Amino acid sequence: MSDTKLCHRCEETKSMAEFHRDRSKADDRHTLCKTCKEVAQKKWRIANDRSAYQKQYRADNREELLEGKAFWSSELNKQVKIMDALTEEMEEAA
Repeated sequence: MSDTKLCHRCEETKSMAEFHRDRSKADDRHTLCKTCKEVAQKKWRIANDRSAYQKQYRADNREELLEGKAFWSSELNKQVKIMDALTEEMEEAA
């Protein structure tokens, strides 16, 4: 196996250590070097910024989100009480 690889973005030959692991590839390394992958990820995050959408969604659906949070909080509390009771029973039986 070669100790170097060609980056498909910058077209530079770099050591294998400069590529992230990717087990789906034949050589177990990503096709882009770490530097190029970082730049590509930053560009994607800027182009696909969802923070404004998420903020608006939370504002528009505040009541439904709070209801869901309350429901799952009560469900969790029920499960904790059941587990506490079972633990207590096991301790008493031992």
